[in-house]
Formats: sequence, C-alpha cells, structure tokens
Amino acid sequence: MSVAAVDQGGAPAGEVGLKRVLTTRDLIVFGVTMMFPLAPIAVYLDVTGATGGHMAMAYVVAMVAMMFTALSYGAMAGAFPKAGSTYTFTRNGLNQYLGLLAGWSIMLDYLLFPTLNYIILAYLASTLIGGVDYWVWVIGAISIVTFFNLVEVKWLARISTILVLVCIVVIAWFVLASVGFLAGGNGEGTIVSTKPFFGNGLTTDMLLTGTAIACLSYLGFDAISTLAEETHNPGRSVSIAMVAAVAIVTVLFIVQAYFAQLVHPDYTNLPGGPDAFTQIFRDAGGEVLAKVLAIAVVTAAIANGIDATGGASRLLYGMGRDGVLPRRIFGYLWPRSATPVINVAIIAVVSVLLATKDLTIIIAMINFGALFAFFLVNLAVISHFVIRGGRRTPADLVRYLAVPVVGAVVMIWLWFNLQSTSWIINLKSPSDILLAAPVIWLGLGILYIVLVSRFFTKPLPELKETHL
Repeated sequence: MSVAAVDQGGAPAGEVGLKRVLTTRDLIVFGVTMMFPLAPIAVYLDVTGATGGHMAMAYVVAMVAMMFTALSYGAMAGAFPKAGSTYTFTRNGLNQYLGLLAGWSIMLDYLLFPTLNYIILAYLASTLIGGVDYWVWVIGAISIVTFFNLVEVKWLARISTILVLVCIVVIAWFVLASVGFLAGGNGEGTIVSTKPFFGNGLTTDMLLTGTAIACLSYLGFDAISTLAEETHNPGRSVSIAMVAAVAIVTVLFIVQAYFAQLVHPDYTNLPGGPDAFTQIFRDAGGEVLAKVLAIAVVTAAIANGIDATGGASRLLYGMGRDGVLPRRIFGYLWPRSATPVINVAIIAVVSVLLATKDLTIIIAMINFGALFAFFLVNLAVISHFVIRGGRRTPADLVRYLAVPVVGAVVMIWLWFNLQSTSWIINLKSPSDILLAAPVIWLGLGILYIVLVSRFFTKPLPELKETHL
C-alpha cells in the first residue's frame, strides 16, 4: 500500500494504528534512558578491576565497538521503518525464519529489562527508606511504569526527558563535588590526568576484557528502532538518534569513570557491587551526595523501566500484527491511545513473576538475547544492501559491508564470552543451572519456528505494509 493512502496517524483511514508523533529529539532521549545514564554504578568494580583502573578508556573502545551495530540498525530502520525493530530488520534482510529467531532472542532483552530495573530500584529504595517491604517497592514501580505505557506514546517521551535530566543533574553535581575534592589535594590531587585512560600495567588483553564488560552498558540502544513507526521521517531520525544516543551516554559514562578513578584511586579497597560507586560519591560529596545518587538511580530505574516496557510492547505488537504471535492478543491496539495495552499488561505480569530471581541470571539472559540478535541484524544489512540490493560502490561497501562485518564480529565475540555461553564453549556444566536458561530459551525458539513452519515447508505470515 502506498504512503499516499495512509492518514497522518500512520494507519489506513478507519483503522487504529500507531501515530507518527515523535521527533529525533524524542528518540535520542528514549535511547539515552534505555542505556541508563548511571550504568557505571553496576559494573564499576568489574570494569575497573579488569582494566587495572582504566575504566574510562574501556568506555572509549566500547563506544567505537557499539557504534558499528548502531549504524547497522540505523540503515535498516531507514529501509524498513516499522514497529518490530530487530525482528522486522532480520526478517526482511535475511529470511522469515531467522527474523522470528531474532525477535525471539531480543524478546529476552526487552521482557527482562523492566524486571532488572525493578530489582535494582527495590534494593536501593529499601536502603533509603527502611521498614518498607520489598514487594511494595516492586509493585509500586510496576504500577507507575504500566500507567505511563497505557497513555499516548508522546507522554512516554515527556516523562523520559524529565527523568534523564534528573540523572544529568546528579552527574553534574558529582563532577563539581569531585573538582572541589581534588582541588583540595585529596584523591589523585589533580583535576587533569591521563591515568583513567592510560597508565602502567594496562595491556591489550586487559583493555579488551574490560571493554567486553563495558559494552553491556549500551544494551538497550536498539529500542530506539521499535518507535520507528511512530516517528516523523524515521529513515533519517532513527539513524541520527542511535548514533547521537550512543555518543551522549559515552560522554556521561566516561565523565563518571574519569572522576571516580581520580577521587578514589585505590579501587581494591572499595565495597562490592553498587556500594562501590556509592562510596566514591560519598568521598566526593559526603553523605548527602551518596543519598542523592541512590535517589537518582531509583529515578533512572523508573525511566528505564518505562522505556523498556514501551520497546517490548511494540516488539510484541509488530510480531502479533504479522500473525507470527496470536494477532488478537499481541496485535491489539487500544483505540483511545493507540497503544498495545495487552502487551503492556503481559510485561507487567512477567515482571512480577521474575522480580525475585537472582539478578546475575537476569543480566545473563538479557545479554544473551541482545547480543545474538545484534549479530543477526548486522548480517541482515550485508544481505539486504550488498547481496540483494547490489549496493557495491566504494562508499556502499564501507557503509553496508565493512561496518556490519565489524559489528557482527564484535557482537559474536562478546556473546561467546558471556557466562551463559562460555560453559558450552568450554564443554563444562554451568556453574549455576539457571545459566542454561537462555540456551533453553533459544532452543525453544528454534523448536517453535520448526513447528509453525512445519519443518520449513510452510511460510510464516507475511509482513504488512499498511502502517508505513
């Protein structure tokens, strides 16, 4: 169906469809929120320990690595500006079966991201206000996130903007406090230093190991493409937003890592987990700044939960609209707000069921699904533009061959270094039986595809063009 036959809301006249109301700025804010501006708090000790105190440099390398995949997503969003994102891109770029497998894999990322945020939020909120049951925080957070995903998508962008600004203010506060702390001769005793980037003892292996961990802070940038169908000029906006969002969070990550290293040079005596970053904030700005950090992380967790639920619900909508998943359930839009309300409710239920699970396992499952799907999208770019499309000028070969090749190699390398896959490579039993869960999930996805396609003899439902 031609674009001319579509009304301004993005759907054919008389039908309920997703509305094109978002701008490039909205997408950038959405992407920054999804990547969690305060992400270093979760991986500070792991990355700093792996790099011997050079976390800032690890983020520089990680940004370069992730930018290749971001460019691949941007290219495919321009070619196929539909809800469904990873699933849609892989289906059109490679084939329908790998498309469904990519969608199945990335579903782990989207479905579990909200749960990850609820667990972190409940933990930190409990340290701020004692005496409140864990489940009160979890249910309260789920209720807030669900509410903002039941209203029009424009409100999702507005609340994300506010919450991202809160995080940026806290980071700015930390920087100012650190400058005063260092100017007083504390920590490294200097504001300008190359130690967080370069220093004695840093080897290539150490840097690559730290980079592999740091790359996980960028998971979620791909969710920008799930809003392509609700964006003005998606071909241009999605590509710009992805690159801009990755660049912005990199600056925020590097600034935090840089001053953290200078404020507390001896990372070996820091407490474990998120408490390490809390201690650094306490060193720089006292107990007040440490409490503010906890409040900011809670705020960022809500923002990330809102955006993660928005992205997940639209991925399910894209698959449901095609009939790959039951259309009446997953392909339904509430006429009043044009939002996939049933999908939002499903995600809320999943979050409640998994909120008591081990955080390490949740992270392992998220990383497993996301990195595997990223790998397939990079391959889809090569297939769609170079092999099928014949785009083979020197510039095209750089943009549509060299860039996705690097992206694919990086993603599959990271994937094979995850806890949830390394036990297979090493031919050993997993240290925790739950680490096998992502592999089982992928196996179930393959089985589902085989059964639905009757051993690849029956085509899956065709993609619809009516919402372009």
